[in-house]
Amino acid sequence: VSALSGDNGKHNNNDCWSRRQLLQQTAVATASSAIIMRPQQAVAGTYGSSRILLKGIPRVGYSFFKTSPDMATRCAYLALQGGIRHLDVGTMYKSNAMVGQVLEDYIQHGLPQLDTKGNPLINPSSTQQQPSSLIHSLFGDNRQQKRRKELFITHKLRNSEQQVQSIATIKETVYNQMHELRLEYLDMVLIHSPLNSTKDQRLTTYQALLELKNNEQIIKHVGVCNYGINPLNEIIQANLQPPEVIQLELSPFNQHKDVAEWSKQHGSILSCGAWSKLSGMDGPQDGWVVVDEIAKKKGITKAQVLVRWALQSDILCVPRSGAGSKLERQAILENSFAGVSSFILSSEEMNMLNGLDEQYTAGRLNRMDGWSEQDLPTNMEERLRWDPTLAV
Repeated sequence: VSALSGDNGKHNNNDCWSRRQLLQQTAVATASSAIIMRPQQAVAGTYGSSRILLKGIPRVGYSFFKTSPDMATRCAYLALQGGIRHLDVGTMYKSNAMVGQVLEDYIQHGLPQLDTKGNPLINPSSTQQQPSSLIHSLFGDNRQQKRRKELFITHKLRNSEQQVQSIATIKETVYNQMHELRLEYLDMVLIHSPLNSTKDQRLTTYQALLELKNNEQIIKHVGVCNYGINPLNEIIQANLQPPEVIQLELSPFNQHKDVAEWSKQHGSILSCGAWSKLSGMDGPQDGWVVVDEIAKKKGITKAQVLVRWALQSDILCVPRSGAGSKLERQAILENSFAGVSSFILSSEEMNMLNGLDEQYTAGRLNRMDGWSEQDLPTNMEERLRWDPTLAV
């Protein structure tokens, strides 16, 4: 769905959709296709590509960070309903079993009808009428394979899972998580952080993941999260393949330019996680006003501005939202690839956002994704300067 006027990336007043119009369009697209947009249908503008894939990875996903296990099933169904096929899960999020049930039902039966809160109206695995053996033999396996191929499931190993020096143990851990997700392979596995581990442990874990990719072929992509320059250089110095993806707390307020340059030199893709902490009391108040002004001007949400900024910066992103309220459920759709494909940010707006970089650390945000309170300095001044990319 394109709201561009011509090829110059400019909008007229009719091109800025309201949230209601956007959700209506998303719902129509969802009903007509399992994938909201094919790459050739996506918006392409002067200020960055909006292809749905970046090096084979869906550019916008959904993160289960801070999603309670009892809410994970609804969030997974709502994400799939919104056309999202890239799901970002992790041992630390404690929701793999619930997400795995949804994935199995979706692969086997397709997406069920959902009520207004995201609950399936039927249980696909138990009550859906089974096709005849002839129909299943002709189409069943192909449909299931197609649905699985459209999915992109990223799993993160928590710190305690790499506190070993046994490649076999780490491989067993990955297999166990893969089985909990009810999958036969994982599209990507990331090391959640470099914290609470030695150099040898980090490299052993990374080597195990590469073997699972290159030899056993149950992983398609290998990457890291919250790695700064030092642990990234450890990988290169050990003559191992650079990570395909580096996921960070990445936003206009902390662009991690040193890691961005490193990723460019080594062919890695940057990815950013959820931004919910940015809008809180610990977030960048002055810079957030700039984001708010752009959002109001375009008739969109501030989160959509950040998703679009990531897209136009060639950064993968996995925003998150809950499913407890109507606004949260709407946000899952709004922050999907389709939800941000009706507009682009102008070069002026991108420059405004890129000018907000103040290296806003995870310590200042009081954000914990891949670490816990025990990992943070007790001294407040040190804590405000703390960031996982600087801690190793």
